[in-house]
Parts: sequence; structure tokens; C-alpha cells
Amino acid sequence: MINFIFLLLSFLFLFLAFLYIYLKTRKEKLQREDFIFWFKFTNKIRFFNSKFLKYSRFLFRGLYLIFFNFYEKVLRRIKIEALKLESWAGNKIEKIRKTKEEKQNL
Repeated sequence: MINFIFLLLSFLFLFLAFLYIYLKTRKEKLQREDFIFWFKFTNKIRFFNSKFLKYSRFLFRGLYLIFFNFYEKVLRRIKIEALKLESWAGNKIEKIRKTKEEKQNL
């Protein structure tokens, strides 16, 4: 419940900050230098986002491959254990048949 209150308060303060910035800057007339500054700033953000997304794509691909490799090893281990159990059961059935035949022959 406290986390929910903190979440609501953070959104409220964020909204108030945007409102304050809007009220402070609505009377300002932007100059050509301001537009150039913001254009360069947004280009830097776009460049950072593109590099970050590229690296994060490789990271998630690596995590996917690690998880898939682990999953494949688990399935392989289950298959090996199933084959061991099957061979043990086959040997047990053969022993039971041999003991039945020996009892019938006596």
C-alpha cells in the first residue's frame, strides 16, 4: 500500500513539475540558437537510444540462448533418465520371466 502511495505521489510531483515548467516558459520566445541546441540534444538522445537498443538486443539474445541451452540440457537429462528407467524395467521383466520359466520347469 505504501508503494502505491509513493507511486501516486511521484506521478503527482512529475505532473506539477511539468505544469511549473510550462507556466515559466510559455512567455519565452525561443531564438534560433535554442532550436539548434535542442536539435543537437535530441540527436544525442537518439544516438544513445540506438546504441543502447543495439546492445540490449545482443544482451537479450545472449540471455535467450543461455536459457534455451539450459532448457535443452534439462530435456536431454530427462531423456537419459527415461532411457535408463526403460532399460532397468526391461531387465526386471526379463528376470521375472526367467524366474517364472524356472518355476514351471521344476
